[in-house]
Amino acid sequence: MHSNLPKLLLFAKVVQLLTARLILLVFFVLLFIFSFSSAVFAECRITQGPSGACQRSLEFVGCHESSIHTWKSVLEYSGTGCTVYNLDGSVNFVGYWIRATDYQSDDNDCFCGGTSGAPNLIVPSVAVTPSNPMTGQTTSVTATIKNDGNGETVNSFLVVLTLDCVPSGSCVQLGSQRLTSLAAGAEQNVAFNNLPAISSTGSHTYYVKADFSSEIGETNEDDNVGSIAFNVCGAPNKPTIDNPPVCSNIATPQLTVRDEGGSCYPHDAYFLVESKSGGIYSFAQNNWMYSSLVSLNSQASWNLSSALAQGLYRWTGATKPAGVDTSFMTYSDPSTDFAIDLTKPAAPPNLSVTTGCTGGPGTGTATITWSASSD
Repeated sequence: MHSNLPKLLLFAKVVQLLTARLILLVFFVLLFIFSFSSAVFAECRITQGPSGACQRSLEFVGCHESSIHTWKSVLEYSGTGCTVYNLDGSVNFVGYWIRATDYQSDDNDCFCGGTSGAPNLIVPSVAVTPSNPMTGQTTSVTATIKNDGNGETVNSFLVVLTLDCVPSGSCVQLGSQRLTSLAAGAEQNVAFNNLPAISSTGSHTYYVKADFSSEIGETNEDDNVGSIAFNVCGAPNKPTIDNPPVCSNIATPQLTVRDEGGSCYPHDAYFLVESKSGGIYSFAQNNWMYSSLVSLNSQASWNLSSALAQGLYRWTGATKPAGVDTSFMTYSDPSTDFAIDLTKPAAPPNLSVTTGCTGGPGTGTATITWSASSD
């Protein structure tokens, strides 16, 4: 039995050595598995042109137009989508998000000209000119397109304008413009001019959508639309004028226009006074009272700014929606003639006379007053 002892000891040493090596092997295998499974893939958006794109072999690559979508392996794209294979077997991801590990290094950084951010296009402001257009009047729309994301858009994208329809494939487009890339935080204004006149009065809305064709991968695809609500106005109804008396002994009488309704308020009131000589009327005075008529039957009044000479006159009024040009004014009918009579009849001594006016210049009526004598 003692003769077998050396053999047993040798066997034990072999087992011990193999066990140690097996433990070491298992350790390295587990370490490798752990390192692979816990690897953090680099994620970045490629912003350089093809010459600076991913011209190197990648151990694993996933790509998509947006970082919020499901990652695809390059094999699932088969040369379409965001993967373009170069002759040397490398791949080009310009304009797309990528995540990858490089078997030539283990730093997992965003190589190949990538930036660690994604764009996000919004439309923070939309304006229409004029703010309350008339039926038959052309308009212009200006919108601000902003990239409030952390990455450049890289590719160009389409901006579309619609009326009373949130932009989609079923909407009629009133205009479109293509913008080049926008850096993170940058903004650009777009203008759509001489748009067709809107024939129906009332409330309408212009919509502007950035990236209409979904050419840009964004962090949020649901905030690309801006809008502006506005009213389209019809011409106001013919205003009513409150005529002054047929004869006035005041050189600056008050004139009044009364609003008779319209689809948009406020209205501007306009006054025009003409003098009459030999049957011909000529301009005397005029005045604007801006935003003075705020509702049906509201009135605007104006005392003539300077005294009129004695004579015959007539006046007319007009209204228009505030903010539009005078081609959309609605005029009242001219008033009947009225006289300014400043003639003061002669009076006997110790009597007073007040100017009268009963029908026209020179037809003043004397009003005589006296006081009792102390005698």
